[in-house]
Amino acid sequence: MKQLQNELDEKSIEQAVAEFRQFRSASVMTGKQIPVPHSVPLKNAEREREKNTTNYADGVSIVKHIDGKCSVETDLGSVGIEGVTSIQYFSCGESKFDKSFRHHMKKVLGKLGK
Repeated sequence: MKQLQNELDEKSIEQAVAEFRQFRSASVMTGKQIPVPHSVPLKNAEREREKNTTNYADGVSIVKHIDGKCSVETDLGSVGIEGVTSIQYFSCGESKFDKSFRHHMKKVLGKLGK
């Protein structure tokens, strides 16, 4: 069984190396091109949410959103109401768009000498 597994591993490694070393050209004259593999997104929504979430107590967390708002999420299971979450929103800074616009205008004013 181990020998069969090793043979399968070697075949898959050889196939991957052969695909990697295959001749590729941007010229149309060389024939049909190998398609570029789809890229995998580096950050998904869950990771982004985890990065912007701060847990303070048992069932209480604050999430900062890109639109300049924050939400306090409270799990009411600790109070005795299972499966219910209370969410409250409030303003907690400028949005991502406003921040980039402020930096852009600062650069523009700097170029204008003001």
